[in-house]
Amino acid sequence: MSAGSEPSSTPQEQSVQAMYDDREPKAESVALGMVIGKASEFFDFFTYGIASILVFPALIFSFAGDPTIGLTYSLLVFAIGYLTRPFGSALFLAIQRRYGRGSKLTAALLLLGASTAGTAFIPSYDSIGSTAVILLIVFRALQGLALGGAFDGLTSVAAANAQPSERTWYTTMPQLGAPIGFGLALLIFTYIHSSLSPEDFLAFGWRYPMYVAFAINVVALFARLRIVASSEFVEATKDFQLDPKPISRIENWRAVWTGAIVPFAGIATLVLITLYPLGRAVARDSASIGSLFIYEIIGVIVGIASIFAGAFLSKRTGALRVVRTGGAATVVFALLSLILLQSDGIGTGAFIIVGFALLGLTYGQNPRLVARQFSRRDRYTGSAIAADLSWIVGAALTPVVAAWLIDTFGSSGVCIMLSVAGVGTLMAAANVRDGRREEMVPAE
Repeated sequence: MSAGSEPSSTPQEQSVQAMYDDREPKAESVALGMVIGKASEFFDFFTYGIASILVFPALIFSFAGDPTIGLTYSLLVFAIGYLTRPFGSALFLAIQRRYGRGSKLTAALLLLGASTAGTAFIPSYDSIGSTAVILLIVFRALQGLALGGAFDGLTSVAAANAQPSERTWYTTMPQLGAPIGFGLALLIFTYIHSSLSPEDFLAFGWRYPMYVAFAINVVALFARLRIVASSEFVEATKDFQLDPKPISRIENWRAVWTGAIVPFAGIATLVLITLYPLGRAVARDSASIGSLFIYEIIGVIVGIASIFAGAFLSKRTGALRVVRTGGAATVVFALLSLILLQSDGIGTGAFIIVGFALLGLTYGQNPRLVARQFSRRDRYTGSAIAADLSWIVGAALTPVVAAWLIDTFGSSGVCIMLSVAGVGTLMAAANVRDGRREEMVPAE
């Protein structure tokens, strides 16, 4: 084991390895574990995100008086979860170096599930006053710490173990977690929202998806431990030097900052097509939320197909060209939004579906391309920090800035936000290399 690398046989992990040593995970199992793991993270992300639009402005920030101000406060708390992600990465990377990857994932995913479920127990502002706001901030900050710790490097290991002809498909699989996680959260919210009166939904109905999050994280934990505790995975991390080095020892910070901007178009698009239409429906007419849910579910199906299509294009033309095309397509989509968002019905539905259709270009190939910018020794920690920063840029800042732009310029604010994101991705992608040939070369 190289200096500074994580322990591969902690007492906690030895027992798990003993369970699975005679049943090494197949490539299909690794892919399924990656999808389940990412879907659980995005289920938490969207469960909280949907509640930030539908629930918290009225339940926790009722003191604001103006629903728009309440929504702004709610989105600011939403952003806290991404501002704390880098601190979570630093904390859990230290835990990984001392206790192993399995222990780190166990702690991170249990904290993620517990903080999401804990949010469900927060009483209203009318019941406990400002304590409700404090509790929401604390649980959201803990979610961010946990999300930072949930990074597992499975995409890089999948690239290392896959045959060259299959590498694109296996490294794309984790990205399916976004539409799948959102779809699950949306289906649960749709059922509960349609089954209860608005008063009952606000009083207790919204809490049930938060409880489900904890159960899903437990399932995801075992799926991921099944992979990371296997001797095959441990050897792969050694062979390819995927070590959790301290953040202070990252050598290529230029790649970190560039890697944080490359996914801007994909993450911003994902946030805007999932949360903005919902917020607009709440502000204008809550009766239209039901039909909006249907458009979102159709969009999820389109998004899954789009990510597979993006992987196919990446095999043909390379990930870099796909990402650059996605940045340009986002600018075109921004201009198209000026027309589509004139209508609350079919136009908004088309905005959602077209946005999901772009995910294969703007989102699907980002992690693989970003990982290629780092040397073997920097790849694990560098990719983790780049991912944290990309979510600060794309997910923490986008809703807040977009809300201000929309309040100032109307629906044209969406066009401005998407244009900035698309141009940002294009500029960052102009400064990265494709790196296919040296993507995964074992250490000497």
